[in-house]
Amino acid sequence: MAHITEHVFVRPNDTVEFFPDMSSILPLSEAVRAEQGITRAADVLSEDNLTLTQVYTCPSEEAFLIWESEMADSRASVGLLTHFSENGITATVTVIENT
Repeated sequence: MAHITEHVFVRPNDTVEFFPDMSSILPLSEAVRAEQGITRAADVLSEDNLTLTQVYTCPSEEAFLIWESEMADSRASVGLLTHFSENGITATVTVIENT
């Protein structure tokens, strides 16, 4: 089984950072991803530097949902959604495969 998701972030110009400072929550994210067997299969920046595409491979949809749930409070604590809103960044998550 595999659950593969594509995360696409688009910013209005290259002077805007895609994310706020997330250094304080990266260790937790990496630990939960490792625990759930989630790997980042791709991390691609477009030629114009405005679109970042990340692809994650999870052993199951459940593993992905556990990661998302575990990280919700941490992402809020660093103001991720506020950063997106205040800086005109769009974020989409698409399920590429769920077998």
